[in-house]
Amino acid sequence: MARTTKRNSKRRNLAVTQQKQTAQGSKDSPQATKGSITSRGEGEPCSELPLFPEWTCYAVCMVTMLVRVHIATKHDWILHPDEIFQSVEVAYSEVYGYGFRSYEFGPVPRENDTSVGFGVEAERAAGMYAMRSFMYPRFLATMMMMVEGAGLQVSPFLAARIGHAIVSSMLPLAVYRLTLKMYGCDDVANMATILVALSDHLIILGTHTLINSFLSPFFFLGIAAIIPISKNTLEHTDSNENAHNSSFQLAWGVVLGLICYIRVDASLYLGVILMSMTLATQSNLKTMLGQFARSGIGMLLGFAEGALDDYLCYGYWFISPVQWAKFNLFNDYTTLIFGQEDAMFYVRHLLVDSPFLSLVMASSVTMLVYTALPNCPRCWFRLSELISRSKGLLHSEQIPSTDNYSDTWELLSPIRLLAALALLLSFYVAKGHKEVRFLHNWIVLLLVLCSGCLVKTLKSVLRNRTAARYVLYCLCGVLTATTYVTFPSLEDGSIKSWSFGHHGDSGHVNRALSFIGRQRDTTGVFMDYPVYMTGGYTILRRDVPIIGKVQHEYREWSQKERTSLPATFTFAGAAEVSVASFSRVAFLASEKNWLLLIRRLIDYPVYNYAIVPEGRTFLRTGFSMVERFGTVVVLRRNDSAEEIVALQKLRRKIPIGPNASVLEGEAKTLLTLGRADMAVERLQAAIDLEPTRTSAQQLLRSAVKAKSRHSTESSKFREQMPRAAT
Repeated sequence: MARTTKRNSKRRNLAVTQQKQTAQGSKDSPQATKGSITSRGEGEPCSELPLFPEWTCYAVCMVTMLVRVHIATKHDWILHPDEIFQSVEVAYSEVYGYGFRSYEFGPVPRENDTSVGFGVEAERAAGMYAMRSFMYPRFLATMMMMVEGAGLQVSPFLAARIGHAIVSSMLPLAVYRLTLKMYGCDDVANMATILVALSDHLIILGTHTLINSFLSPFFFLGIAAIIPISKNTLEHTDSNENAHNSSFQLAWGVVLGLICYIRVDASLYLGVILMSMTLATQSNLKTMLGQFARSGIGMLLGFAEGALDDYLCYGYWFISPVQWAKFNLFNDYTTLIFGQEDAMFYVRHLLVDSPFLSLVMASSVTMLVYTALPNCPRCWFRLSELISRSKGLLHSEQIPSTDNYSDTWELLSPIRLLAALALLLSFYVAKGHKEVRFLHNWIVLLLVLCSGCLVKTLKSVLRNRTAARYVLYCLCGVLTATTYVTFPSLEDGSIKSWSFGHHGDSGHVNRALSFIGRQRDTTGVFMDYPVYMTGGYTILRRDVPIIGKVQHEYREWSQKERTSLPATFTFAGAAEVSVASFSRVAFLASEKNWLLLIRRLIDYPVYNYAIVPEGRTFLRTGFSMVERFGTVVVLRRNDSAEEIVALQKLRRKIPIGPNASVLEGEAKTLLTLGRADMAVERLQAAIDLEPTRTSAQQLLRSAVKAKSRHSTESSKFREQMPRAAT
């Protein structure tokens, strides 16, 4: 930090000296008043007195951290299921020995394993296993252990969110370093820092435990460390600092290698950004390769470290990026499973749904058009000159410097960045499955481009520095107010447009789960809400069975149906973890067969707490309300003998299903999940209701065969267990 402050002070002193020299030169030479660009490094817009104080970057970073930590502690709604079941829940299961485990972290299946259902076999055939690295969940697990070891009264869910928010709050600092490297201008870098800190998209993504926002600060810091220095920055940097930066290129290369290993699509961002940033550098191919040698070696080391971690967790080298690439890129199963969005998806969610980004884009485009039209002939001339220089890159040992190089860099910096943004956006638009979180880094680059347009335009239009400073400060104030007023809230239901599946009550459900987890008599929980839009066992913190919704079905996860896996985080102390899988259930009933679910709850009094929507028709006998969170009601089972007798009378009146069609549909789902025994029961009931239903009879024969095969495989497995133990 001391080195950076010293460099900024030198740059500001140099700007003051250059301004005085320019003023003196304008008196001596009439030609200097015609708007010609002098040899002042980056050009006039970045050589004037600064618009922001030199401590702006650090102040913004600290305020961002405080705001994001506050949001992480107060806003407990779920943005996307992956923030729980690909991060927090995996970490919780590694630390406490139980929890949900999604297929992305599933183990490599055993050969000739026919004990699973057809659906699980299809998932394995599609490569839906070992798709994620355990590095990010391991960080969250470390945060949970640190909080618990310190004796703090902080839940594991909150500890993980706070740790994630602290890391993601370093993004403004990373953007400052990158923008300063690209533009060589403190004002543009500070403006980019402010825009990144105020972006509603980046705040929301940064306060939810998603891998995209966690890796972003390290990603941009790494790029800032390895990209070639611009001419202006090089002129204002001493030799000792150059040597210091070179010594860190290897380390940052390792970081970038790990990031690209964990998130394969980060390689696309890295390649496009490096290509666009090095296109206009004044060096030949040999010099450029020398600059990337250390970082390239570091990236190989980072890949090797990620492969080693995969080997220790899954038993195979390089398996997680390969599985991810096959599933998402080569086979594009994400579009088949999660659906396909139209080409205007990102336009609606980035501009229409975000007043902040719409205002920034409108201001930037207006200023850019105002200043770019008079310079179009000159810009095209510089572009053709750049192309000519690039052609000689492969054939000459040294490209002769031109007097207008700084002018070329200033004019073409936004053009190169705009081309990179267009190329990246075209790739994500071409993909059928689209999500805003995929464009986290793209939004950052877009704000960097907008900051350059805003600052350079204001400096060129308003020659009075004080006026330019006031206009820029007023714009920052308007953007701050826009983000504050339009930020989504759980109370007014505005989070529906942001959350996955437009579920607006996930925060209330999580508070209800936390309340149930604090009760000492909790033995089981029923939720009339989607499980994937809750905090799971991380919030509940009780090793009890759960019944919850998955799309239009109710599924039960009991301890009996869990799978024991070797722990990957050995520092937690557990040798094995007991994980629940969404495709391995103890019971299933569709929404249309609601009464069968009631019958299950009556038969198993272990489920003594229920979370239902307000006004939901539920058991009027046997349960009573104990707490309310918004529109979510918490019910508790009554233990009185009278109500138990009343429940048993009700249970005898409940049939297994309303009609044969519903029962047959449930049987098909149960077969895909490997529960042939329950499928046989549903099909027999369907045939009893409609004896002439041939489809149910045919499916029953298949279910009986599957049940017999599953029993044989289970007996073989039990016979092998003692021999394996000895």
